[in-house]
Amino acid sequence: PERLRNAPPGQVAVTALYYSLYPLPAATALAFDALQLFWVLSGLFLATAVRWLWAYGGIAARLTALTLNAASALANLLLAASLWVQGTVFDLEYFFHADWETLAVAKRVMAPLFFGSCAYWLLVNILPCLLPAHGQPPKLRAVGIAAVVGLCLNVPFLSLGWLGLRGSLRGPADCGLHPNSASAASQHADRPAFRPPDGQRP
Repeated sequence: PERLRNAPPGQVAVTALYYSLYPLPAATALAFDALQLFWVLSGLFLATAVRWLWAYGGIAARLTALTLNAASALANLLLAASLWVQGTVFDLEYFFHADWETLAVAKRVMAPLFFGSCAYWLLVNILPCLLPAHGQPPKLRAVGIAAVVGLCLNVPFLSLGWLGLRGSLRGPADCGLHPNSASAASQHADRPAFRPPDGQRP
């Protein structure tokens, strides 16, 4: 396109770097079959929506761009970690162990991967602020289509939605979402069975 050919080399490099880094967790995830392709495509669509929203300018559009970018990039990293650690998408056990103690262990045992992921997330959140914002931005309808398609193909958001839907249908206690369900079950399992004294009926 004429606008891309006339853009300064620095802006072209920033745009290319952003499009390369954004879908990186999906592209480097462990074997994920056909869903990995959807995940990569969703990253390209969402990156396009973020770039277009930033080009619109204004506080509302740019806050929306930064929020969408930060949330989706974090979801991509979390799902990549889930696939690497437990070989599956989001489940209750994954979030049950997502606490400060687990983060401390990750920093100690997998320091390069942990700090590399943090640096990646920060860089992906900084790059939209450096994207070119001049010229005529696309129509709002095109931005909406890119965002909707990206969200519908995004495997981390789909996995989170399915997990929440399953919890709402089965109930928090049945799914282990209730904070006291695991501890109560453990206490019940450890409690000895009641035996009435001899000569008395239970």
